[in-house]
Amino acid sequence: MIKTLTTSAAMLALTVGLAMAQQGNPGAQMIEQWDLDADGVVTLEEARTKRGEVFFMFDVASDGILKAEDWVGVAEHLAAEFGRQGQGQGAGQGQGPGAVLRDAMTPEFNDANGDGQVTVAEFDMASDKLFAALDRTGDHLLTVDDFGR
Repeated sequence: MIKTLTTSAAMLALTVGLAMAQQGNPGAQMIEQWDLDADGVVTLEEARTKRGEVFFMFDVASDGILKAEDWVGVAEHLAAEFGRQGQGQGAGQGQGPGAVLRDAMTPEFNDANGDGQVTVAEFDMASDKLFAALDRTGDHLLTVDDFGR
């Protein structure tokens, strides 16, 4: 029950962030969801924490490894969320923050050694890569300025 509640909250934050990166107020809701201390910015540590919640949500076997069957669950969840928002599979295409966030939820983005499985350590490293890609201002903080068009 606790894993279900935690994972639901983590996925809400992920999908809201993906959706808001595509809509009128880019990034504002994602910043709100990922900003754990409510100071208006997201630090690398906060991003790692939120992505860690997502990792464990999809780690069905709870063994610290995302395998092919876990990634199917990720893809199905994202497709369902974007379908409900009327954005379909095309959401996040292009080079903007939405595309970066969506790509960060693929095995290719996260599997550093290419063995077809993603460990917690690899996912953490990918969180750092995602953060750097989103930090367009280069100030080592994520703010709505990083999501501007």
